[in-house]
Amino acid sequence: MNFLTKLKWILGILLIFFVIVATNLVDRNSFSLVKESVATIYEDRLVAKNLIFNMYKILQEKKLDAVTAKPFATTELAGQQKELNLLLDRFDNTKLTREEGIIYSDFKTELENLFALEKNEKIMEVDNAAYLKQLSVLERSLNQLANIQLEEGNRQVSISRKALNTVDLFTKIEIYLLIILAVIIQVIIMYNPKKGDKDNLRVS
Repeated sequence: MNFLTKLKWILGILLIFFVIVATNLVDRNSFSLVKESVATIYEDRLVAKNLIFNMYKILQEKKLDAVTAKPFATTELAGQQKELNLLLDRFDNTKLTREEGIIYSDFKTELENLFALEKNEKIMEVDNAAYLKQLSVLERSLNQLANIQLEEGNRQVSISRKALNTVDLFTKIEIYLLIILAVIIQVIIMYNPKKGDKDNLRVS
């Protein structure tokens, strides 16, 4: 095998190697996006949705007690407050969008206002209208947060689909390029200048 033939083989192999490396990098980036999106959907959306549901459930229990004029037990209120604070601590560990962060901050402020009302026994026992109104404010905030979880979940699913489509597209491109390169390499390797052409080159 002469030097020119070896050079042709080396160039051909390098071309194939370059195509494989390039498509592999694209695929790796796309799979990273899918992995990140799946993790975000679970950790920051499904978990958050569950926390919101549990907080909403506690607020509903409070509303039911207020509507049915059930005597407010200090120990029960303290237990509910503790449970809500634990849920808030877990919610703090999720990633929030800018809009979500604003709503969540307002929710925590309004929740503190609710706790302040619960400490006022006269309002709780004589006139609980302000208490029910405060519960409604908190419920609206939770509904907004729940809607954001759905929107962000759909957005992450869309990102995953685009990434997978990119992987599929580049896989097809990789196959076509490898076929084309294989044909080109075969042509280069099999091609030999005609003897007359060699003689002309020597004369010139």
